[in-house]
Amino acid sequence: MNTTQNFSWAPQQKSAPEPSDLRVVRGEATDEEIAALFAVILAEAQSRQAAEQAPPSTRSEILRRAATIRGQLTSLPGLFRRK
Repeated sequence: MNTTQNFSWAPQQKSAPEPSDLRVVRGEATDEEIAALFAVILAEAQSRQAAEQAPPSTRSEILRRAATIRGQLTSLPGLFRRK
């Protein structure tokens, strides 16, 4: 028995009337398997949406930490002169 179930996981918007469909096309998925797939896709969609809304970082955390560890560079008169 091949069961086909459709789920609309994308939020309905007036500007985009086409819902996204999930369809089992081969095999027999249990309700738990379909729920797990639905949860993964929903989490991915929410993660992408949050990433789009987050302000971009101006500097990476690695550079910020490196600057505090390194300290300020100093120069002394005649330090790099050649003989």
